Amino acid sequence: MTTLTNESWREELQHLWGKRLKVDEPMSRHTSFRIGGPACALLVVTTTDELCQAIRWARHKQVAYYVIGHGSNILVADAGLDGLVIVNRCETCSLTRTADTAIVSAESGISLHKLTHWVAEQGCSGLEWASGIPGSLGGAIVGNAGAYGNDISQSLVQVEVLDGVGQQRTLTNDELDFGYRASRFKQEGSTTNRRLIILHAELALHEGERRAIRERVRQTAESRSRRQPLGKPSAGSIFKNPHQDYAGRLIEAAGLKGAKIGDAQVSVQHANFIINLGDATAHDVLALIALIREKVWQQFSQELDLEIEYIGQHSQTTYSGKEG
Repeated sequence: MTTLTNESWREELQHLWGKRLKVDEPMSRHTSFRIGGPACALLVVTTTDELCQAIRWARHKQVAYYVIGHGSNILVADAGLDGLVIVNRCETCSLTRTADTAIVSAESGISLHKLTHWVAEQGCSGLEWASGIPGSLGGAIVGNAGAYGNDISQSLVQVEVLDGVGQQRTLTNDELDFGYRASRFKQEGSTTNRRLIILHAELALHEGERRAIRERVRQTAESRSRRQPLGKPSAGSIFKNPHQDYAGRLIEAAGLKGAKIGDAQVSVQHANFIINLGDATAHDVLALIALIREKVWQQFSQELDLEIEYIGQHSQTTYSGKEG
């Protein structure tokens, strides 16, 4: 994408950001999978102004850019990433109470788990289902994260975005085309050079009894820890659930619980998770994904669609399991 050499644009960025800019930074340090080769340049931003400044700069210079939150739901190529990786750590939040509703305003880089616990402490109900989910609020909105019959779209009122021409504007829930693990943001582009960048969101929650809300948050986290391999490097659920079925059930029924390629393993706790046993590569994970898709197709004539996003070279062609 860029007409500049890596050296020239990185030098300019270092002039702008100083030691905050990291060069050839391993992406394994910034993904929940603990997998990924070096980013050509990586910048952690902590304010919305910094986030917008970095994106506008990359667009103006025609440098490829990637905006990530807490690094869940992504698998980064072993070869790493050309361009600028912008790590969103914009995490402020506030609460406004009305007669019957609590409006939570939060920046997109805040952890969904952290936000869930914060609103519980304020006596606000509606996010208990998200307790234990490791990704950012922005990532949750992009993928319409959900669990236990709930998803983020049910609480979302509106978002403030940086659009493709560098303007900040507001989009309401009705404009975001939410579906199962889908949204307008996914439809309009991948993590690479995404046109609409979420800066800020407003959620409508309900007043409740603080102790009861805390207990539901605790029970949800406990249930999740029993069923999922939390604490082990993974990207979360690998596949979307097929209509009226569960990816984990199909993978387990195909006899693939515990299956390994290299240091990538199908979790024995939940078959829709692939975990990094220590030294897994993206190549290992992609090969295991292809094996899973092939076996599930052979045995059940069911295609499994990825929930995670693979970013890096050959991202459109590397994972090519049985397609039908």
